[in-house]
Amino acid sequence: MVGQSPAADRSTFAGQLAHDARTDLLALLDGLSEQIQSLDKAFERAAEADLAARVLMTHPGVGPVVSLSYVPTIGDWRRFPRGKQVASYIEVIPAEESSSDKRHLGHISKQGNTQLRHLLVEAATTAQKYDASSSAVLAPVDEQAS
Repeated sequence: MVGQSPAADRSTFAGQLAHDARTDLLALLDGLSEQIQSLDKAFERAAEADLAARVLMTHPGVGPVVSLSYVPTIGDWRRFPRGKQVASYIEVIPAEESSSDKRHLGHISKQGNTQLRHLLVEAATTAQKYDASSSAVLAPVDEQAS
């Protein structure tokens, strides 16, 4: 009987290591998926228990995570007379460079609550992708950005 070459032994060993690593990673993924589902359910319960979060979730693209991040950041929304002031508060307003009669609005200033800004962008993207009425409203914004 002829034995395998050292290269074949290494190949078999490497293949077994790869298989074992893949199996371990898939088991880890299953465990994490269960934890994520549990956290998602906890977010859903918490959002359903909060009136302001429930109202926010009536908007397309806004789910429990976005609403539960927005509510404590903004606090009592009635303190803002206009939506523009809310945008200013969370600092998602465009940078402005103006001189005499020319006004140039640039990119958003990227100051303020980074997590909330990210979540609001995700909510708008989701709404645009899955909700026809939101797509019609958000399309002009996309055209301006181009």
